[in-house]
Amino acid sequence: MILAVVIDCGGVPTDTRGYIGAHYWHDPGAFANGFKGFCSVFVTASFSFGGTELTGLAAAEAANPRKSIPKATKQVCNHDHVLFECSLLTC
Repeated sequence: MILAVVIDCGGVPTDTRGYIGAHYWHDPGAFANGFKGFCSVFVTASFSFGGTELTGLAAAEAANPRKSIPKATKQVCNHDHVLFECSLLTC
């Protein structure tokens, strides 16, 4: 993630593009491949969220499910938010 921020801010001396920022958000834009391309992102994201239901399945094997399952759910959600938000900022 740190490397992505450095590249995005133009910290690579051999890269002639300089500061990238939100350049690709405006040109070519979110709908470069039409609405179908825009919607295909949601299919990819749904596969990334697959597995979060495993925290519920882990309740059967936890010693204290009332305490451990909410904690695990929060950790998974926080991890996903940080991962996706950081990747959005570096695109």
